[in-house]
Amino acid sequence: METSRSKLNRKSRGFRLGQPPCGNTGVKKPSGPAMSVCLDWLAVTFHISNASASGRTDSPLFISTVLKKFRCTLAEFVLQPTGGNGYTVRYYCEDKHITFMLHPDKPEMGLHVVLTGTGCALLFQQIDPASLIQQLLSEKTFRVSFSRIDFTLDDKTGKYYLPEEVLEEIEAGNVSSRFKTYQGKFRKTFSDHSFMERTLYIGDINSDCSLKIYDKLLEQTGICSQHDGSSWIRRELTFRHKETCLAFLTALVESDFNFALTFFGVLSYRFRIIQQDSTRKTRCSNAPLWDAFTAAAPKIQLYFELSRYSDVERICIWFDNQVGPSLAALYDLEGYGLAYIVDLIHRIKEEGRSREFERPSTFAS
Repeated sequence: METSRSKLNRKSRGFRLGQPPCGNTGVKKPSGPAMSVCLDWLAVTFHISNASASGRTDSPLFISTVLKKFRCTLAEFVLQPTGGNGYTVRYYCEDKHITFMLHPDKPEMGLHVVLTGTGCALLFQQIDPASLIQQLLSEKTFRVSFSRIDFTLDDKTGKYYLPEEVLEEIEAGNVSSRFKTYQGKFRKTFSDHSFMERTLYIGDINSDCSLKIYDKLLEQTGICSQHDGSSWIRRELTFRHKETCLAFLTALVESDFNFALTFFGVLSYRFRIIQQDSTRKTRCSNAPLWDAFTAAAPKIQLYFELSRYSDVERICIWFDNQVGPSLAALYDLEGYGLAYIVDLIHRIKEEGRSREFERPSTFAS
């Protein structure tokens, strides 16, 4: 009998679902360099800068000229049923994970192009990110503005802070931070109390800059990162609004496109873990482990990693590793069972899958 997983393998457009590489202990190991940085999201808007340029922003000539910068053609995109971000028209290229949006009645909104993490990884296999950024910043025919940039550091060493350990340092007052708020999202299974969600948000996610620290290995495979085992912790700086994005890109250019040093420079300016050896936190020295963490910067590579799994496959893995064991534990508990599980599903559906809003905590002064 063919299982749902084997059906998924057969239908996954040529992708073979396999296990991640394993060490000699049998622990699954993430691939790629031990530490790396990458651009994981780009949102860029193009405006016509003068009347002699290529007409309206919704003209095929203008759109094709812009898409060429991202190694795309207009023929690769499919019109979507809805717009987004205030734009009424949205096109998506499934193979390259790039979206562009426009508003025919409001040409002043420009042509908005969005690259997801996968879109960035695919594009930067074809073009050096420094070359693209330089080209966009020096563009004369169009006005170019960045509205969102996600800049990430992937740590697969297992040596440095896990998300909950950073939270402990914050709550102990051992941080110097320019961010105002923080919020932890940590959920565990009923069965073995392993993490289902392991994320720390630092700063307001809608502000000009925020930091997110989370277990990427857990997100990808359902397996928790450990200090003494397989580990993949991602630290993600998100820049929003054109002024903040431009400031970051300016710092990147001034560093001669040293992505790792720029990441640590921005991070240390906004957030660091300290030892309280001064009455003013801004004057406190770094914690030894934080110093060791930042000292790794010169050796860190720029690396773009494509996900091993599609979205559907990651859902199946997540269900196998997390949801299944939790449901099994509930099923065996006295007073719960199948009726409770079915009722729980209906209640969640009725509530629109919403959760109670949690107010972020503020940093101690």
